[in-house]
Amino acid sequence: MVNGSFKKENDKGNKHSFVELGLGYYTKLGENFRFETFGGIGKGEYTFLEDNGPEDLTLNDVELTRYFIQPTIGFTTNVFDASFTPRFVFANIVENSTKDNGLFIEPIITGKFGFKYLKAITQFGLSIPLENSSNNFNNQPFLISFGLQFNISEIIKK
Repeated sequence: MVNGSFKKENDKGNKHSFVELGLGYYTKLGENFRFETFGGIGKGEYTFLEDNGPEDLTLNDVELTRYFIQPTIGFTTNVFDASFTPRFVFANIVENSTKDNGLFIEPIITGKFGFKYLKAITQFGLSIPLENSSNNFNNQPFLISFGLQFNISEIIKK
């Protein structure tokens, strides 16, 4: 699997790039159910300008490394898929030379709609720091994404 997020620098100096790679296993459970699990790593860099009040601006440079494992249970048809994924994440972050890390659980619900070879995807989830985590950085508590999924192997077979 490959995921990515990129934003060019805007007029406030904000920009980011993030790429995630993973390997996984997939199996059917009966005719319409499936189980899959992925593990992987993500790396990213973020730059943003923080407004701390009148004439007090801080330029923040952040490097992020995320390790994850994500088991998934789901229901699938040719037109509709639904799944639940409790993703477990260990994040290392370096912000302006300050190092920190944290453990998170990211429960996600995914819906896919479309046809056998092309489906629109929507995901909704949370990012919850675990109690034992020492993280002192802010995380984005809500996850929402939209995208397209192409089944290239099925298209090539035709």
